[in-house]
Amino acid sequence: MVKITVITVCYNEKEKIKDTILSVVNQDYANFEYLIIDGNSDDGTVELSSKILQKINKSARVISEKDTGIYNAMNKGVNLANGDFIVFMNAGDSFYSASTLRVLAEKTEGYDIVYGNHCIVRGEKAKIIHAEEVANIVKHSVFCHQATMTKRDLLLHNPFDESLTIVADYDFFLKQYMAKKKFLYVDVTVAYYNPEGVSSDLSQTRKLHDMVRRKYGLITSRQEKEEFFVWKCKDIVRQIVPRKIKNILYRDKIVKWWD
Repeated sequence: MVKITVITVCYNEKEKIKDTILSVVNQDYANFEYLIIDGNSDDGTVELSSKILQKINKSARVISEKDTGIYNAMNKGVNLANGDFIVFMNAGDSFYSASTLRVLAEKTEGYDIVYGNHCIVRGEKAKIIHAEEVANIVKHSVFCHQATMTKRDLLLHNPFDESLTIVADYDFFLKQYMAKKKFLYVDVTVAYYNPEGVSSDLSQTRKLHDMVRRKYGLITSRQEKEEFFVWKCKDIVRQIVPRKIKNILYRDKIVKWWD
């Protein structure tokens, strides 16, 4: 039975950490360990985490110390992990069901990275986003990193590039694809994902993705600038056109390119 390490990275997430912890410890898969990597929170996150775990009689390693950002904390968790595969389920996100780890673990043999779908939650609304064919990763991100299970050895030998701020996970997965590592898509919803705090400026996010693509020789500098211009125009349209009108256009299949 493959051993899984679930890692939750957090910093001052007292209001969100409970649901994340409960979704992890209530998994019906037996062979996993749980690490909580905290960035030296001062809002009671660590104390609440320990209290929750003690109350439900579940164990986890809680490490609280300063870090330099989310990817620094994720790299730290990888170095502390003992599992064969790693899942990152950061504060504010949670597993979609109690059987998620078991379903993914059963599919890992012969693969380096197993991935599935995720459910975006915005307030009272939720929408399942289906992952794409991994071949499309040369164009853009095709899955959410919370919806992946990755071999620990890969993460140890290819740590997240901490200089890339919000796209180091895309850089990591694209690098593995270019190195011909084996990916498997499983048609199951893996995680609830809360995009709060993620940049709403899609053109800027796309610019960072294109910077990574250029790093691997997938686009030229000129193409990168052209694509940024196109996405900046899309961002402007998204901000100007009211949501009700966009919904009508979507419904009538007139446009679908700005989201």
